[in-house]
Amino acid sequence: MKKLNNNLSLFYIMIIFLFMACKQEKLNDIDIIKLNFESNFESSLQFKSEEFEIDWNDFQVEKNDYGSKFIFPLVYSTSHELNSEYFESEYYTFLIAEKLNNYFDLSMVVAYPFEGTLTAGIGNMDLSGYYGLINYYDLLGNNLKSEVYEDGGLVDIENGNIETNNPFAKAPAIICYHEMTVETEHYVDWYQQVTIVNNGATTYIWVFVESEYVGTTYETIYYPEECSYSAPGDNHAEIHVSGYLDFAVSGADYWEEEICKKAAFANNNCVNGIWEIMKQNDVGFETLKNFLGSKPLAELCLDIKDLGSTVNGNTQKSGTSITVSLNSNKLNRSKLSIARTLLHEMIHAELYSMVIEAGGYDQLQSFAANYQGEDDFMMLWEYYEKYGDNMDGVRPGWQHEYMAEYYIEYIAQGLKELHPYLSSQAFINYRTGSFVGNSDIPWSWDDFFIALAWEGLKGEELNPTNAYQIEVINKGLEEIYKFYASAAIEESSTNKCY
Repeated sequence: MKKLNNNLSLFYIMIIFLFMACKQEKLNDIDIIKLNFESNFESSLQFKSEEFEIDWNDFQVEKNDYGSKFIFPLVYSTSHELNSEYFESEYYTFLIAEKLNNYFDLSMVVAYPFEGTLTAGIGNMDLSGYYGLINYYDLLGNNLKSEVYEDGGLVDIENGNIETNNPFAKAPAIICYHEMTVETEHYVDWYQQVTIVNNGATTYIWVFVESEYVGTTYETIYYPEECSYSAPGDNHAEIHVSGYLDFAVSGADYWEEEICKKAAFANNNCVNGIWEIMKQNDVGFETLKNFLGSKPLAELCLDIKDLGSTVNGNTQKSGTSITVSLNSNKLNRSKLSIARTLLHEMIHAELYSMVIEAGGYDQLQSFAANYQGEDDFMMLWEYYEKYGDNMDGVRPGWQHEYMAEYYIEYIAQGLKELHPYLSSQAFINYRTGSFVGNSDIPWSWDDFFIALAWEGLKGEELNPTNAYQIEVINKGLEEIYKFYASAAIEESSTNKCY
């Protein structure tokens, strides 16, 4: 959910996420089990969600050489009895979460004590002295396997056991058992914790990374027809358990890694170096986050193309993909100026992504009117309706008008962060303590960054953007800002990419 920040007061917000050095506090085991269960459980004939609850504070833990097992009894709100000549009327259901290394394998378990053998311990999943059947199910209600116990010991029901008095072990097919060999592929679905910081509030989300194939098992299972509400169908199954990676990443790291680079961009060492510095300092992410109030939405690719002799760069959308391109003929500028162009075009990309989300310009008004959230889309529609599209030499268009009003101080803040890395030390030394032109106005780095941010957002000479007219021209700052812009060009003689 985006929240447009209308407060233009200059403030310093910079959060550095150390990618592999700062380890976020992980959710505790119970939180992870609960998250896993709520994300993957689906009501079934065997386990109807409206019939039971789980008290996440009521559990037992068993530890072994391989890890830990968490046992949660299901609390039923409806009648919970079985009518069978072979089993006790009362049966018991549990959620079992087995922790192996750093992920959990969850299963639903039903224990059916044999008639006349009810033991007090089974209510806590204590199998000491237990006689009966135990069925295992996945979170979708699919039967995974069945086990038969006699006096707390697991009976080999596949081969039979002549020493036992257990009729199910001696002749399972005669009584009520059916047999099936199940081929099960095991996967770990890995999740990465992502940190989102918005206006001082920190939230954490788990983002799916990949499924890792672990192996395949083959099991002969026996299921009692009378005790299963539905017989197993396909003998092929997949089990996906959730794994949670040790190290958290920031929202910036996750978003930046999703941005693709075309060959021309990736192979240009200078431009690619500028982008890497922007990534290291999260400048692209922070600028867009401040501008729109949440994590950037745009799915971007970066490229370098021949765009003629006029523009520094452009942004184009094709379907749901958006490409930001630098002009190969306009790389003879200072590195800080090139970074400004990247930030400028990223804002365009973000605005285009919102138009795509709305279904296009034709749907923008109705989408904005029905949008359940902040008024971002309605403001976009109002600017589009008022200013229309860009027309070179005639009008700057709705995006430049919108960006000029809300974007200047944030892009200036981003340039200030990049300045120590992208400006040459010779330029910094030369300008620090100097004056603006032949005036007695002391050089101001903050004004320099603001002047640079206005480049591309001033509008047309005879039709400036509304914000530039009010904030620059009407305040008599135009010549001062022109001098600062020329100073940036001056640096390009020694500190450029082309």
